[in-house]
Amino acid sequence: MVTHDLRTPLSVVRGYLDLFAEKSRNGHRLPLAEATAQVERLDQLVDRILASVKEDRPDINVRRTRFDLRAGLGSAVREMGPMARKHTLRGPRAGAPLWARGDKRRTAEVVAGLVHNATKYAPAATAITVSVSKEKERAVVRVTDEGPGVRAEDRRRIFEPFVRLGSDEISGAGIGLFSCRRVAEAQGGALWYEDRANGARGSVFAFSVPLARADDR
Repeated sequence: MVTHDLRTPLSVVRGYLDLFAEKSRNGHRLPLAEATAQVERLDQLVDRILASVKEDRPDINVRRTRFDLRAGLGSAVREMGPMARKHTLRGPRAGAPLWARGDKRRTAEVVAGLVHNATKYAPAATAITVSVSKEKERAVVRVTDEGPGVRAEDRRRIFEPFVRLGSDEISGAGIGLFSCRRVAEAQGGALWYEDRANGARGSVFAFSVPLARADDR
């Protein structure tokens, strides 16, 4: 889980550095603040690792607050742009606030993990779409790609640790989806796989976040 959590912000930093190389040749302003923010995320992650190893049972710690899930997803998608720069990354549609109760930062990390996973399997120049909907007493976030999809016989085990599909050329230790699932469950939600509608090619990874009540803070 540490390997996966470190890899996602590092991928964003690497994307920005690639962007810096292109921008510098064309005389554009370099977005250094965004890269610096990712480094700060890594510093915070190290602090969490050090805190967790001091505990007898290092569970996933989440800080539940009331937050606008739609706005949070929009910010997360903008932040992940450089990581998915070989794809067309689309965020949720604009709309009224969708108030959820969970850990805003950890929710963004789940989205980042799912988008990072999609960039590894979906062909370049295809679309990766992040959407959100309200379903009864929960909000459901979906990350849809146009990759090869997941075979029916593999769908149960992809959320287990150290399970990797595809060729050896695809990077990773097989911990990403397992990590995302644990965070989703720690917030009182779940993570699962869906087929795309109308038999379209690709995958949909969805996770739920409890909706906030009017008296939540």
